[in-house]
Amino acid sequence: MFYIGVDLGQSNDPTAIAVVQQVGEQFRCGHLERVPLGTPYPLIVGRVAALMQHPTVAGNVRLAIDATGVGRPVCDMFERAGIRFVGVVITAGHEESNPGGNYRHVPKLSLISHVQALLHEGKLKIRQDLPEADNLVRELQDFRVNYSASGFMSFNAREGKHDDLVLALSVAVWCALRQRTGQESWDEFLDDWSRKGGAKAAPVPGPEQGYDLNPPPLVKVNVPTACVPGLAGVRFIGDAAYIEVARGEAAGWLRNPVWRALNRALAEELLGENA
Repeated sequence: MFYIGVDLGQSNDPTAIAVVQQVGEQFRCGHLERVPLGTPYPLIVGRVAALMQHPTVAGNVRLAIDATGVGRPVCDMFERAGIRFVGVVITAGHEESNPGGNYRHVPKLSLISHVQALLHEGKLKIRQDLPEADNLVRELQDFRVNYSASGFMSFNAREGKHDDLVLALSVAVWCALRQRTGQESWDEFLDDWSRKGGAKAAPVPGPEQGYDLNPPPLVKVNVPTACVPGLAGVRFIGDAAYIEVARGEAAGWLRNPVWRALNRALAEELLGENA
C-alpha cells in the first residue's frame, strides 16, 4: 500500500508532497517534491490527483493532507474534485481526536515521533537519489525538542528553518499507522472489493528496489521545417524549430532519416548502432 502526505504551503512556504510505501513493517519513501512557491491551489490539487493515478500506485494509495491553517479551504477543493482523503489538523496537545467527518486532530509530537522512531529502528528508508532527500535530512536534523516552564514537550524546527518536507513525510507515515474508524474500514473494504471485481485476490507485491513517480526526463529534438505545421508543442530558437519529449518518444521520431539527420548525437545516444 502507498500513502501520500501533503503539507499545504502558504505565502512563504512551498507545498511539500511525500509518498511512502509500506511493505510489512518496512516503509520506503520513494518520492519527495516541493511544488514551486506561488503555484495556485487548483494546480496543486491536479498534481496530487496525477500522483494518485500514476500506474505504480493507482488503486492502491491513500491520501492524507495537513489541514492546519489554510488547509481546510484547500481540502474542500480536493473534496469537490472527488478525491478521498483524511485531513490532519496539527495540534499542540498529546491526544489524537476525531472532531467529525474525515478530519483528525493529531499532536505534532505524535507525527514527528513516529518518523523518528522508524528511522531509529531502521524501518524507514529514504531514497538517497531523490532531489529533495538532502533537504529532508537537514529538516530532520533541524528539529528540536522544546520544553515549556511547566515541562510541556514539543517538536519544532529551529527558528528560520523549513519543516514542510518533514511534515509531508510525517503525515504520510501517520496515514499508514493510524487506527481506522469502523466506517473507514468498511469504505476501504468496499473500495478493494470493487477494484478486484468482487473477488478476493492475493496481494500484489510492491517493487523491491523502490519506485519513482517523477515524470520521465525530456530531451530536445530538432524538427524538420516541413514537419512543423500541425505538430504540437513546437518551440523556436531563432528559425530553428524543436520539441521536448520523453526519450522513448524521441527515439520513435529519430527512426525517420530526415529527423535523424538533424539530431545525429541524440540519435546515436538513443538508437546506438541503429542510428
